[in-house]
Formats: sequence, C-alpha cells, structure tokens
Amino acid sequence: MKRFVIPLETAYSLHAINSRVVRPYKGKARLSTAYAHDNREWLKGVLGAGCQVAWAGSHWDFASQHAHKVARAQAIRHGWCLYVHAEMGDGERCDTRCLDALPESVDECVCKGCYGVWHGTNNPAWREGSGTFLYTPGELGYYAEMWGRPPRQVRETLELSSNELIKEST
Repeated sequence: MKRFVIPLETAYSLHAINSRVVRPYKGKARLSTAYAHDNREWLKGVLGAGCQVAWAGSHWDFASQHAHKVARAQAIRHGWCLYVHAEMGDGERCDTRCLDALPESVDECVCKGCYGVWHGTNNPAWREGSGTFLYTPGELGYYAEMWGRPPRQVRETLELSSNELIKEST
C-alpha cells in the first residue's frame, strides 16, 4: 500500500474528506467515514471485541493505540485514508545532582542522562521523573499521511503529481 506524507495545512484544507483517522497526542482517536449501516460492526471487527467504540455525532471515538490499525483497515476498505497523527519528539534527560552541581566540576560528571551537557545549569524547565531523574519533553508535532489511492477530486486538490508537495513514505 502506498503512503504519502503531505503538508499538514493541505490535510486540514480537505474538509470534505470522509475517510480520515486522527490520533491526537492525548485522548481518543477519531474515525470520520462515509455512512454505512455496518460501520460499528466493521470497526469492532478491526479493533476486537474488547475495545470500546462510541459514536460522537460526526465521528467514531476509539482507543488511540489502535489508530494505525484502523487507518490501514480503512485504506483497505475504501481504497484510501487520510491519517493525521501526533508524535512527541525525543526530550532531554538529566539528574538532579548533575543540574545542581558546580559548573566547574563538569570534568567529574558521571550523569548517564546528559553526559555533562547540562552540568551545573540548574535550569528550572526540567520536570521531575522518579527518584533523582529529570527530563524535558520533546516537541509535539503533527503529521499527515495519505494511504492508498484517493478519489480523483482529492488527488487534484493534493496535486499528487507535484514532487515538491508530497513525497512517498518508506
């Protein structure tokens, strides 16, 4: 199945898409799809009997860890699917003893989190983990992928033939 990475602005400009899975960083994932009398049964079949599926008026809500699986199944069912997902980038790690140390003692640093990069900086932006472990969260980014072959109207909107607009995902 072909997967194309598309600009997020372009993805959100396609309001009429009726085959979309959105996985936010927190909360439930959403499936927007064309009406079919068996949508609930199909979605439960994809997710398994133990997963909860709820109709929210304009979309289906389900556990976000299954978003990738639902997007793939939706692309197989309808021939295409827009998959918008959030990813948290890698953050930084350090130790309270390292941050609170004197900057001159960096040669003696044995911090396995930052290896001395943050030694003695005492930066207040760090969050506490367990014990003396500290971290900073990575940057949150949203990504959009088009899976399968969308209808002609959507392809024209996306200008799929333009190499500078999208690239094939590996």
